[in-house]
Amino acid sequence: MKKFIYILFLILIISTSCSQESSDSQVLLKYEEVISSGFSQTANYFIENIDNFTETEKLDFANKIILKLEDKVNNFVSKIGSINTLTYRISEKDNTVYLSEDNKEQVNQVISNDFLDFGITYYISDGSHYEKIGLSYMLKPELIQSVNKAFEVTDLDQARIDELKMKIAMPNVYYQKLDEQFNSFEATDKYAEVIIDKESQLDLFLNENVWKTTVYLPVQLKFENMSNLGNQGETEVLNNKTESLLEIREEEGIEVYWSFRSDSEVYFDLDNDGSIEKIVLDTNNYELRVNDEYIVNLPETINDRSFYILRYYDSYDIEMFLVGVENEDSYGNIIKTNLFAFIKPMNEKWFGSVGSISAKIYLPELVNLNNVVDFNTKATLKYGKGIDIPVKIDIFNERDIYGRTFYTYYSTYKMFVDNSKKYDKDYILNFESIIKEAVMLYPNKEEIQGKMLNENTKVTFVSTDNNKWAYIIADDGNSGYVLVKDLSLE
Repeated sequence: MKKFIYILFLILIISTSCSQESSDSQVLLKYEEVISSGFSQTANYFIENIDNFTETEKLDFANKIILKLEDKVNNFVSKIGSINTLTYRISEKDNTVYLSEDNKEQVNQVISNDFLDFGITYYISDGSHYEKIGLSYMLKPELIQSVNKAFEVTDLDQARIDELKMKIAMPNVYYQKLDEQFNSFEATDKYAEVIIDKESQLDLFLNENVWKTTVYLPVQLKFENMSNLGNQGETEVLNNKTESLLEIREEEGIEVYWSFRSDSEVYFDLDNDGSIEKIVLDTNNYELRVNDEYIVNLPETINDRSFYILRYYDSYDIEMFLVGVENEDSYGNIIKTNLFAFIKPMNEKWFGSVGSISAKIYLPELVNLNNVVDFNTKATLKYGKGIDIPVKIDIFNERDIYGRTFYTYYSTYKMFVDNSKKYDKDYILNFESIIKEAVMLYPNKEEIQGKMLNENTKVTFVSTDNNKWAYIIADDGNSGYVLVKDLSLE
């Protein structure tokens, strides 16, 4: 019996030794031996065997993948051209991309390659809504993991890598979940650039945990004759060398918002005189040009992706088209919107600044004024009334309190003005607090016939003149004006 156990023990040792020798003798293929099977297969081989390479082998393989991708991209762009050379439109109904039959040969070369796809690009700055930027060349979804791993490993010059990434979109996240909200901060330690599979997934990016995120949606392509298509301002997105409309939005059935790509020619009847103007937001020279006749210098902090045109109409029956150019802070947040328009001082047509707003402008459907962030930070274009803007209220000492008022065009000044300042109107407030000490409550803005409001009363602040008075409604049913200087709030 002992002899039998001893034999089994020897067999086990020999078997383990052979298995170890087999594992140690495994030979990994070199890049040059794999690339003949295709770029996609080579990239996949790299990621599948990443843990088996030595550090030197891993670095060599990663560098060669990136250099090969760089060569393929450069050859592609030199032969086919950038995405801006294509004539296309994106259907507003289903996001189908229709390309001109003139581009059919060009597009088929994209479809037949092993590393590029077409995708619609969206940009989500703060999780409240997404902007449609347009069509992009992008890395195929199946290559995202392997190519990004190669980017992590490589020791190639970063400027060279950045230049490569500017030519085609290279997402760093492939998000395939259909019912779980996206979180930019958990997905990557960099700005999230995400590829998705379905348009319905875009709603997963509308939440407070999404910030400065670019999303790419692969699309199906169709070809059509575009010789009879109309100009910009129709209800579909068009693009060619002279057309860069990205998005149109309506309010009450009227088109009031057009978003355009920067650094391309936009044609629009900006002064509503029946003649079309050529408008260019030049982000290389930081200029806004109209017909190359009117040139406005801009700060280097402008949003270099897009600008927009607004159809403005207010309660004073003033109507005009406004060009909006946004300023960004160092984190890419919109902190200011500069407004430009045609006006006619002294009967001479002139194009230039008509004011600015310390906020980004949205349409009402994208703003919830019951949400404190929206109330404090988002301006709203309200057709027929003006632009509803947030304004910092100064009289509450060190508290960050914001009110709302309308920003409307004042023809005498040829500028937009704060209605509350100009016409002595109160700012709208919308916050609650508790009165820590008893305070006098007055029926109007006069210090007479007041009554005492008890301490520890919860109140809602409704309005203020930003000078001395605030109108409040107390939980006990009392309402009226209080002197802000007398308030002690939680």
